[in-house]
Amino acid sequence: MFKKLLLGLLLMASMTVNANELSNKDICVVVTGNPASSLGIVARTFAKYASDRGIRITLDWRAGSDGIIGANYFVSRPRDGTTLLLSSVFEVTRDVSYQSFKTQDIVPIGVVPMAPMWIVANPAVPYNNLSELVSALNKDPQAVSWAVTNKMFESVLSEFSIRIGLEYNDLLATKFNAKGSLAVASVVGGHLDIGMLVAPIIKPLVDGKQLKLLGVVNKSDRPSAPGVEDLETILGSQFTQHGHVMFLPAGTRAQLQQHWVKIFQEFVEDPEVKKELGKHYLSVPEGNNQELAQKKFNAHYNQTAQHGQPTLTNRQQQVLRLIQSRGASNKAIAETLDLSESAVKLHVSEILKKYNVKTRLQLLAFE
Repeated sequence: MFKKLLLGLLLMASMTVNANELSNKDICVVVTGNPASSLGIVARTFAKYASDRGIRITLDWRAGSDGIIGANYFVSRPRDGTTLLLSSVFEVTRDVSYQSFKTQDIVPIGVVPMAPMWIVANPAVPYNNLSELVSALNKDPQAVSWAVTNKMFESVLSEFSIRIGLEYNDLLATKFNAKGSLAVASVVGGHLDIGMLVAPIIKPLVDGKQLKLLGVVNKSDRPSAPGVEDLETILGSQFTQHGHVMFLPAGTRAQLQQHWVKIFQEFVEDPEVKKELGKHYLSVPEGNNQELAQKKFNAHYNQTAQHGQPTLTNRQQQVLRLIQSRGASNKAIAETLDLSESAVKLHVSEILKKYNVKTRLQLLAFE
């Protein structure tokens, strides 16, 4: 009886993370954004919260290549609970050729939704809301020029173009490769007409009338100002919801995983944290945060990790590369490869079948 009791106590002890196990260690949080981004705001808020509770946090800023540089570094670190990754769920579920990890190599432990995506314009642009903008683009896809900050916003703009019957390549879009300040400056200065940007960065410029707010992407992101339109209502369909997710490496001891899940849950429930994030339009949903993170992660999960790459003919590979690298339309592909548009349509249809997806936008996930 005594032996059974002793074994039970030892088992319980082995399943519990000693409070001192991580207290004397430096915790590294790899962040795939820059300090001024909404991802950076979440990182800095979490670091302060943890430090106030005696957890030594170092933020390792590794922006670049749409998150892949930071994620590649993260998976090379020891799986001892001392390294976490804070990244956009979009960035780590694309399975691009230059990443050294698979989606199943990382485990989500918590999420903070992204700041609202606002669509703003230079004051000289003759459109004052999204309805007017969509109407103009239906008449002339190149009626305005766009500033795009990174691959994620490029994907949202691609999704938007498809919803209004266009191709991304039909639009005049300039990508700034995570240099958000340059994208903002290009629209404020009138070098480009429209920007799809996060609210914390551009709200002061909207308030100062250096930019005008045409509307927002998601219905839930509408500010309290009357008359602000959202694309979901105008187009009658939902857009992909992104989020900032905290990860641990797969293979981290289960007790350490639960330790960090508990800390992150307490973080998002803390009233002061909610207040601080709220200043930057970052709201935390109610409920089990890990389950919400897993749900969002699963929604973006790269199907390549589950089903592998389908076999394509040489010509189909050429067509796919043009879609992924340029967002090329059927007409542009036909001109580049010296094919008829009808032949290109057949190739695209076959590629969609092989990847088991319905739209060209979904093919970007396999880049």
